[in-house]
This record gives sequence, C-alpha cells and structure tokens, in this order.
Amino acid sequence: MTEKSRIYYLGLGFLYGYNCERDTDKAHKLISTAAYLGSITAMYKLAIMYKSGWGVDCNAESSIYWFENTLYEFDRRIKDNTIDEDEDDKLDVSRECIEKELSDYQEFLNKLNANKNS
Repeated sequence: MTEKSRIYYLGLGFLYGYNCERDTDKAHKLISTAAYLGSITAMYKLAIMYKSGWGVDCNAESSIYWFENTLYEFDRRIKDNTIDEDEDDKLDVSRECIEKELSDYQEFLNKLNANKNS
C-alpha cells in the first residue's frame, strides 16, 4: 500500500469514526493530503464531501474543482497506462459516472443561480 493510500484510509477512519472518535477536521486534512499526493479516490471523495457538506462546509467551487481533477487524473493515467500501478487508482465508480455526477451538479447549480436571478 502506498503512502497516499495509507493517508487516505486513515482519513476515512476519522471521517466515519472507524476504531476512533469521529473527527471531520482530521479527516478532511488527511483526505486532502492524499488528494494532493495524487490519490484519485481521495480527489473523488473530496468532490463528494464538498458537494454534500459531508465533514466540510458545502462548497460548489471546490466540489467542481475536485470532480474535474479526478477526471483529469483518471484520463492522464489511462493515457500513460499507469492507472493500475497503484491499488489506490481503482475507483468504485466509472469515469462516466463521475462525468454524469459533475454534469448533473453543474446543471443543478445553474438552475439554482437562474432562480436567484429571476
């Protein structure tokens, strides 16, 4: 298991309270660290966290940023043929699911903004 994977899974432990007291601040710091180290699963988890306000304040801009980075890294690693070198790169969802989730979220935000402006 790589360092970024260990950091990510430790962050999940704090996020869910696995064998420890739940601590969303520590979870966010650890998952963010793993994402910045290149963990695709951590990037995706941050996108979901920011989208839903799960352990962090809801933040559409950050959520979209992390969805887009997840897709970018996913594509880059497929192109470079390095997607399977690290068990951390094996997402539970497909690229198409991530794209759809991002698209649906952007559409929702656009409708929300349109309602605010009318």
